[in-house]
Amino acid sequence: MNLRPLVDKQAYCAAIGLVAMEWSALEHSVHRLLWQLTRLDANVGRCITQHIAFGTVWDSILAVSVELKLPDARHSVLKSLQSQCEPLRLKRNEVVHALWGIAPGTNLARGELTAIVVKARRKLKVEFNNHTVEFMNELAGQISRLSLAIANQAVLPPSADA
Repeated sequence: MNLRPLVDKQAYCAAIGLVAMEWSALEHSVHRLLWQLTRLDANVGRCITQHIAFGTVWDSILAVSVELKLPDARHSVLKSLQSQCEPLRLKRNEVVHALWGIAPGTNLARGELTAIVVKARRKLKVEFNNHTVEFMNELAGQISRLSLAIANQAVLPPSADA
């Protein structure tokens, strides 16, 4: 008898890895944007931003943009990029930190696996979210496109319009 796996585990591992890799590139683009706005050398900038929470780096970018009196259009672009990061960050965290498996609601016929997400901030919460490899590949693509938009802001002179 020739048994085959219920899901393509390698495809899931590759998709989860791609989401993690794209998010890492996005975080680097955000850090680089702060270094560029503050005219910090990349190595000095790394020393400052490496262990700072992602949201705090964005708060710093927006505060610096106000202090530098960047044009309103550029400040608006930066705020928009920041707001686009949050839903992707939450999805990325779910994908990367979930316990993956098969649960009663898993639709194997659609190629789904279940992401079991456990949170314990003030109260225990367990979520069961079904995802396909295609969902994760699309998420990686969204992160990649946003990362590129952020990187494009980092190559503009600090005072340039968006």
